[in-house]
This record gives sequence, C-alpha cells and structure tokens, in this order.
Amino acid sequence: MFKDTTIFKDWRFYFKLGFGFLFTITLLYGWLSPIINGIPVNDSQKNDAVNWSWFTQDKGDFSLNYLSFFTIQTNILVALWFVFGAIFHNREGKADSRWFGHYMTLGITTFIAITGIIFNTMLLPALHKDIHGFYGWFTNVIQHMVCPVVTVIYFVFFMKRDQASVLPTKLFWKKYLWRYYAYPLIWAVIMLIRGEFRHKAGKVWAYQYFFLNIHKSSFGIPGVVWLLIAAVFITLIVVGISTLFNTFTYRQVNKNNQ
Repeated sequence: MFKDTTIFKDWRFYFKLGFGFLFTITLLYGWLSPIINGIPVNDSQKNDAVNWSWFTQDKGDFSLNYLSFFTIQTNILVALWFVFGAIFHNREGKADSRWFGHYMTLGITTFIAITGIIFNTMLLPALHKDIHGFYGWFTNVIQHMVCPVVTVIYFVFFMKRDQASVLPTKLFWKKYLWRYYAYPLIWAVIMLIRGEFRHKAGKVWAYQYFFLNIHKSSFGIPGVVWLLIAAVFITLIVVGISTLFNTFTYRQVNKNNQ
C-alpha cells in the first residue's frame, strides 16, 4: 500500500488524511450521538407530523433519514475521497485514475460546493434557531462550511494533476458536464417520492429540506415555487462552479507545463 515512502514527505498526504478523519469523525458523531442520547424532535416538527413519536423510537428510520440528507452524502463522498486519496496518494490527478482523477474529483467538489452554498444562503437563515449547543454548531460548521471550503481550496490550488487529465471548457461540457446533473436529479426525485409517503404517514422529516416540501409554504412562498427556485439555483451552481473550476485548473496546469 505504501511501497513508495516518498509520499510521507508530501504535506498533501497528511492534509488529506487529517481532514478525511475529521470529516469522518464528525459524520459518525452526528449519527451516533442521537442514537445514544435520544433522537430529538422540535416543536415545529411535532406540529407538522401527527406520528412524530415514531421517529424518536425508531433508530433504523433515523439512520436512513440521516443518510438521506444531501449534506451527509456529499460529506461522505469528500471524507472517502480524502482518506482513500491519502492511501492511494500517488494516483491523485492521474489521467488514467478513475477515482482520484480530475473529473471525479471535480464532481465531488461541485457537489460539496452545492452543500455549502445552499446551506449558507437558503437554509441557515431558516434553521439557525434549531441549532443548539456547542456540538450542534460544531457539526454544522464542519459539514456546511469547513468541508466545502477545504475541498474547494485543495482541488483548485493544491491538487496534483496530469496535463492530459484536464480538458478545455467545450470538451468538458460535451463529455462530463451532463453527468454532474445525474446525482442531484436522482436524489431529488427519490426524496420527493419518499417525502410523499412520509407526509401521508404523518412522519417527521417527510422532506429533507423545506424547498422540497411541496405541501407547505415557507416565508410566504408556496412549496412548489420553492422547489422550482431550488432547481434553477442548483442547475446554475452546477454549470457555474464546475466550469469555473475546470477553466481555472486547465489554465493552471497548462501554464505550469509550458
């Protein structure tokens, strides 16, 4: 696994390993702490879900619900990339690397950027009153701010990559951009179907985020309108962020290899 001991002289190895473990520990804490100490349900959720007590007693439902959040899934992707990226350090940025090449990493970076942007622009203003205590704020800051910022900075400025691994913008759009819409689209469709079942059953967390809840108005705006706003917003973020990062790194790698 570590036949090439020169990787231990590269600060990137320790950077990936350290942040990979930080993100993993934070994810595990967010999952295990409620299971051990009691699954919380706030007053608003109790008013919206007649069968809210089921959620507090069903650790399996809580676990599946936890893993259903876009935030958690994208944090898992980043944690896995950093940890295994450290283990397979010499595969980073190689043109023939499927998991640690430029475009797999660009996809993960784009998704975690969505997490950071959506949370800090749309969710934090609505949810800050429901975040309590040091550990509540700690996990939220790590997952929604530190993880996106660290991932973006590493990908844009410090990731090693072969010159042949980065395509110009038009080729990137043709070959890869459309693929980056598959995951958010599939996730949203599944969450809407799941949400409809949970809503009819009167369960807590029918919808992971308020802009998915087509049955409830928020801030005076109908849920369906919020869904459309979020869809347009995320569509623009995907094309904007991925194109910006790809263009910057394409120029960077070609400049360094001149």
